[in-house]
Amino acid sequence: MTDIPVIDIVPPRDASLSPDVRRSLESYPDLSGLQDPSVTSDSDTADYSSLCLEQVGLMRVLRWRDQASVLFWNWSGLPAARWLIDQGHEVQIHDERSGYREAADVLCGNSARVLASGDQLGESIAASRDSPAFDIIFVGDHGLDWTDPNSALVPLVIDGLKKDATVVLSKPRGKCSTFATFLAQKGIGPSSVTSESVLALPGVCEPVLLFREKFLLEGQGAWRHLAGFINEEGGPRHAGSAPMEGIWAMFEEHRQFPVVAVPCFDVLYRRNRQTGSPVQ
Repeated sequence: MTDIPVIDIVPPRDASLSPDVRRSLESYPDLSGLQDPSVTSDSDTADYSSLCLEQVGLMRVLRWRDQASVLFWNWSGLPAARWLIDQGHEVQIHDERSGYREAADVLCGNSARVLASGDQLGESIAASRDSPAFDIIFVGDHGLDWTDPNSALVPLVIDGLKKDATVVLSKPRGKCSTFATFLAQKGIGPSSVTSESVLALPGVCEPVLLFREKFLLEGQGAWRHLAGFINEEGGPRHAGSAPMEGIWAMFEEHRQFPVVAVPCFDVLYRRNRQTGSPVQ
């Protein structure tokens, strides 16, 4: 289970919150400092439902150098950004959704740059012009289309991987070959980039268990941690059903587990880089 730290919120910078954003913030009693924020009815935030506080646990799965430069791109787990700021890292948040930018202002105050595609600085980062070299880039799945030739994120990710950055992709529907195929088309093949999956159960928004997929192959019986969440076909396990130990033992013997459709965070980095794997 992931430990959730207490996070003290920086006072907002003239930020107003929609009712949905405010309800999401108030649903977490550990988040303090919301002194009667003003409320607006911005329709762009009507579908905002969760700040994904539990994703702070993902930050503890990764290795960090001192004062790392971090970019969150359409990433829903905004409290993770605030947690990194408190650890002394430099954070920038680029988001197309106004509701998330509002919440980022409240959570991070003046401690993070909060950018939109229309901002001059945001456009500069999107186009990789005059932007800092990021140590880690977190990429959410909102509006993500790797096949879009006009995607501002694509050159940023490719440039980052070539410069030894770590790229973390949120994959709520499990692993797929789309991104690996895309990288290969851009000249970055499997021989130059390593991918490690961190399984997120029951999902990427509220992970109760963060589990390195490789751990399944490292310890006998490691599957027992996983089998309580997924069934023998890789789907969610229904309440009251017990794992079929004989089948899981067969998975272990053949070193193949039904995790293709399990929600996960995919961690990408250049193979053979001096700092090694960013996953602890």
